[in-house]
Amino acid sequence: MPRGRPRKHVTKAEQLEANRSKVQQHRRRQKEEQEEEENDTAVIQHDDTAGLLQSNENEEVEKVVEDLQEDSDPHDLYCSSPKAKTQSQSNKKDDDDDTIQKTIADFSTIRLDSVSPVKSIRRRKPAAPAPLPATLPPATSTRTSMPTTTPLPLPLPTVTLPLYQLAAVEDDDSDTIRVGIPTSQSATPVPRTRRRKQQERQHKSAESENRIFSDGAVTWMEERLTSTFGCESHAADIDSNDDEESCRLSELSEYWKDKGVPDVLNENYLLSREEGLAMPIDWKSALSDDSPPKLDLNLSDHASCNSSTAISFDIDSLIGHAQCLGVFKTGLRFTYDPIPMYNITKDLHIRINGKQLHKTPHIQLGRCRTEDNIVVYIMFPNMKSVVRTEDRRGRDDSESESLGEEEAQNVDEDSSLPEMDTEEVRRSSCYTSREERKIFIDELLLPAIREVCPVHTWCHYPMSHRHGLDKMLARNQESRNKAQVRRKATSALIRGVYLEDIWTYMTEQTQQQTYRQYRGMFLVINYKNSKLCYAGAEFQQARQLFHNDMKIHLDLTKLNTAQTWVDIGREVISTSGLSRTFLWRKCCLEEWASSFQHDVSDRRTGARVHSMRYVCHMLKDAGSMTVALGVGNRLSRGGIVYAQRYDAASKLFDAQGKFPFTNKAVEGLLVPKHMNELWQTIGRGHTWSQTLCREIYLTSKSRVHNALRSGDTTPFSCREEYRVRWDLLFKLSPLRVRKVRGRLVPYWRLTTAEVLEFIRWELNRWLACMEFLHSRSASLMQTQRQLLFGTVLARIVRASVNNEASSSSSSSSSSSSS
Repeated sequence: MPRGRPRKHVTKAEQLEANRSKVQQHRRRQKEEQEEEENDTAVIQHDDTAGLLQSNENEEVEKVVEDLQEDSDPHDLYCSSPKAKTQSQSNKKDDDDDTIQKTIADFSTIRLDSVSPVKSIRRRKPAAPAPLPATLPPATSTRTSMPTTTPLPLPLPTVTLPLYQLAAVEDDDSDTIRVGIPTSQSATPVPRTRRRKQQERQHKSAESENRIFSDGAVTWMEERLTSTFGCESHAADIDSNDDEESCRLSELSEYWKDKGVPDVLNENYLLSREEGLAMPIDWKSALSDDSPPKLDLNLSDHASCNSSTAISFDIDSLIGHAQCLGVFKTGLRFTYDPIPMYNITKDLHIRINGKQLHKTPHIQLGRCRTEDNIVVYIMFPNMKSVVRTEDRRGRDDSESESLGEEEAQNVDEDSSLPEMDTEEVRRSSCYTSREERKIFIDELLLPAIREVCPVHTWCHYPMSHRHGLDKMLARNQESRNKAQVRRKATSALIRGVYLEDIWTYMTEQTQQQTYRQYRGMFLVINYKNSKLCYAGAEFQQARQLFHNDMKIHLDLTKLNTAQTWVDIGREVISTSGLSRTFLWRKCCLEEWASSFQHDVSDRRTGARVHSMRYVCHMLKDAGSMTVALGVGNRLSRGGIVYAQRYDAASKLFDAQGKFPFTNKAVEGLLVPKHMNELWQTIGRGHTWSQTLCREIYLTSKSRVHNALRSGDTTPFSCREEYRVRWDLLFKLSPLRVRKVRGRLVPYWRLTTAEVLEFIRWELNRWLACMEFLHSRSASLMQTQRQLLFGTVLARIVRASVNNEASSSSSSSSSSSSS
């Protein structure tokens, strides 16, 4: 039996782990030594001649010095007689002080003519060179070797190479010391510890700066939520305007009636030629600024309703970056074929992953299971080019996406078309082609579903993109009356427990070269028009409703809150018995926009404030405004990126972003029949057909008439919205709301019936002129003039209804208020 302590049994796995640990420690030690050698600077310290000649750190230096001593005679510098020189050459004495001085002089002029990476020498503090003595000791005639322990009577100067490193050169017969010269002499390597400390200081400084910006944005936002910001410049203008020719809104409407303008909005047909000739209209007075009465909104303003107002708060929208599809806790309903008409086409004034959403190709993948208004988009930032196909009518595949659903489908499915020409061009829109959507569904999404979801669920999903598309178009294509059937967006449900694995599978598949254009795809969640769901008399109440609801539908831990924004709404409305309409004052809008710029002298591009003012039904002193903040602005860095002020009356004609009389076909109403036929024959276009122009025009006119007739008793508020970051939303705690009293209110307080009556007759005078020109059969010589009139009148009507934008620095006025 062997004596001693029994050995512990070590398994093979433990032995491998111990060896792996030793290897890692050895590599870590080698790396630290290498970094330490790279950070040192080569400094050669010569304390004495013996240390210089017999240095064990660099044998090459000793060899070069000995060769120099044998080839050169130090007595050539100090011997005055030829005899002494001959004697010194024969004896070869090198222990004299003159020899030492000559050796050092020659060593100091060593040629530095090569560059190579070298082994560094330890840094030593250089000693100050001592002055040489006035007289030198006499030379001896015998050649002896100097002992290493004998001290030198002369202190030697220090040779320091601060920016070079001595090179260890092997098999080199030249009298040269090779040195390594850094690429940049000004870039001194920084030790690792110092670099880490610098990074920590920069990080702390950035955190402190961001905290300052965030606190400033919180203070600024709380002031805007507790009070209605305006100006005091209009207070002095109320009493100073004593012009007898000024009139109210209702008086200006009566003025147009007296000039013979008919109420064409009330009729769902176009004027005939006989009706046009029988109308006694003074067109010069009705349309021009010949001598119209001057409009003064102060006369229509009702200051008495200021005491009976209410202020409410709401959360209007949410848009943010989701880390994965698992953000939908309750599940996702994905669409068989994403419809391009639902893409983001307007600037949202934010960037996610450095991309502008309305310029990045994307598709709408689906909607939340428990809230249909929460939609998810997949962005494809690497989808740079598109294969464009042109058919016989000159229309490409990318343009067909912007057409009607039935028309675009007919273009894609028309098998009678000849072979199309394909061309790869750079993408200029956010739309994807049908082929790109087909690849995404067939080769990424459906394989991920079959990989993650149970087998018994496979048969409930479409077998392919073509299979799902046929289901969506079946009711349209197989219906007896296709004109009355619309395309149905069919969807299928994916449970929330499978969504995260499905997203992981798809992102892994995009690493293949075949799907390189889908690499880097990311998710964007959008939730719009939620003001009715999360509204309250206090801001904290509206925020709590919003937060509780989001925790039900979404997994907030998988939401990138650093790139998530919400819209905070603040609304002022009249609570009196009479219906009132509030319109923002122009002067107060300009003062409000200037409050976003903290430092007026800051002219940097990123610190600018981009504001845009919108006219309100051609009125000069009322309107709306939007403000977009640059990335360098203080409020933008604090979390506020966008703001807007508008009146609810401007949304009277808004049908999901579609306003009446904005279709370009309205401009073709006055196109003569022969010209229309010529365009159709040459250009094969359908936009300017007389039937289509007439239908669009009459539909818009009927919609405006119904809205104006049914809104007489409705109060319209004025709103302001602020798009803020997610973290800023939960830092706000505004105190008691302060109401503005007296004449300093930043909005007009008008009667709703008076405002709607003014809008009706403002449109009637332009529409009546269009129908009057349409009733006259234009001759060939008058065609160009009539086309010009039709374009001008159509755009005036569009600006009046749509409240189109004008420059914030210029004032837009109508002919009635000029």
